[in-house]
Amino acid sequence: MNYFASAAAVSRYALGRPDVHARSVDQIRAFWGLDGPLDTALDVACGTGLSTGVLRAIASQVYGTDISADMLRLAVPVDGVFYVEAPAEELPFGDGVFDIVTVSSGVHWFDIDAFLAEARRVLREGGWLVLYDNNFDFPLGPDDAFRQWCASVHF
Repeated sequence: MNYFASAAAVSRYALGRPDVHARSVDQIRAFWGLDGPLDTALDVACGTGLSTGVLRAIASQVYGTDISADMLRLAVPVDGVFYVEAPAEELPFGDGVFDIVTVSSGVHWFDIDAFLAEARRVLREGGWLVLYDNNFDFPLGPDDAFRQWCASVHF
């Protein structure tokens, strides 16, 4: 089931997604000591491209994939970034194409074994798979409707 197929879900996603990706890319750059751009990067489950466009800071050419065509339609165009509709478990790229594959807050939706096999296949020897996530915590106040809704949908 694709939970991000409806226009309403895509709209909520686009409005509510926290933009933490530039900081994550800075941490990737620092961790690996990158002083110049990588050739190619792939962002899997890219949604509306927030996590994809910022990869241009560390890669000359960036691809983002998502299973939802509606998400990709809202992706902000960035020079050197290309979007492709595809499931994480069936990436439409050749073997050993990417220096880095990233996933931001999406891996829990995947058939993990199939995805890891695909990530290994499309990564160059010595390439990196980076999985990162974000979390937020805030008081919900006296009305508990959001907490109940969240628990019914996500837990």
